[in-house]
Amino acid sequence: MVAKYADISNFTLRDLKPKYCEERLSILKEYCSKEERDCNSILKTVSGLCFFSDTRSELEQELEMEARKQHTSKEEVRRFFEASAIFGTSEEVIDQIKMYERIGIDGAMFRFFKARQEEKAKSFAETILPKIRS
Repeated sequence: MVAKYADISNFTLRDLKPKYCEERLSILKEYCSKEERDCNSILKTVSGLCFFSDTRSELEQELEMEARKQHTSKEEVRRFFEASAIFGTSEEVIDQIKMYERIGIDGAMFRFFKARQEEKAKSFAETILPKIRS
């Protein structure tokens, strides 16, 4: 249906890391070919959670705080974010976003934890976006 009718195709980050996203894009390209449509005419995006901090020590502190809130271990929280989000230090997040771009993703929509949503969105805009756009 996307290949035939859609102008946008969004992939969620949860359980869709770059390798699997690339496979889905390949399938979309095949369907577009069958429909005699240029796959590049479809905007391809990813969406999901972004959990980051500027430094490794800040990231570890935030994981610890989140683990306490959820009454679980820091490692459990880390595994969740590693599997289902853009996650890491600012530099690691930049690398992850650029990896999605390299495989053919045109844009991204991220959400941040509600407790610090405004602060994280501002930090993302000031520290990460300029490095992605360059």
